[in-house]
Amino acid sequence: MVLGAMIALAAPDGRALPLAVIAASLLAASVYDARTWALPRATTGLAAGAAFALAAWHGRDSLIVGLIAAAATFAVTKTLAVLYQRRNGRVGFGDGDVLLLSALAIWLGAATPWMVLVACGLGLIFALVGRRRRFPFGPMIALSGVSIGLLLEAGIWPRP
Repeated sequence: MVLGAMIALAAPDGRALPLAVIAASLLAASVYDARTWALPRATTGLAAGAAFALAAWHGRDSLIVGLIAAAATFAVTKTLAVLYQRRNGRVGFGDGDVLLLSALAIWLGAATPWMVLVACGLGLIFALVGRRRRFPFGPMIALSGVSIGLLLEAGIWPRP
């Protein structure tokens, strides 16, 4: 309910529908990830489609920047995930996390590094407060992505 109100305030126009799709997908993905340690590709795909629609809404340049951000995000996070797994012999950052970050990058564009930084900060806080070394990262990605995205859509966070 609160998230719906935030969406309505941030985008009282045609952007509300793709924003609602992103929010619902991220909520579903977060709950699923918290229970199973896996992010479903269907919810990530829905988020990616809505992210594409929002980037296109803001114009061709925004869409191009978003697609470049998504490709760069995928390349960097997938490389880090593979290196971590080779070094430690276990998955530390799954394919679902890589895909979700990349999907949201289509929408967030140049703000993507901030999403990653906020997600990592949330993860660090969760690890310290919860005294856990391992936890699903999808909810951190979802919370940081939707927060920064809503700030962008409301015009509070500047869109380059």
